[in-house]
Amino acid sequence: MSGLKYISRLERIDQFIRQERTGNAPVFAARLEISVRQLYNLIDELKCLGLPIEYCRTRQTYYYKYRCRIIFEIRINDADK
Repeated sequence: MSGLKYISRLERIDQFIRQERTGNAPVFAARLEISVRQLYNLIDELKCLGLPIEYCRTRQTYYYKYRCRIIFEIRINDADK
């Protein structure tokens, strides 16, 4: 998978979690068009980065324990300046 596709996928996961509209793992994975195993791996990676991802069985959604957001930034420096 290309780096940009990976970043885009992480941004979509972040958006769904912030909106608390993920559904359970099979539903969430289907929305992202990935396997449940891939979803669990990506969530684990995000947790390792420090994101406070939790799951509510009652509401059947993933959510952030406290307000946060993923921001990716690409910077291009002109070496001649």
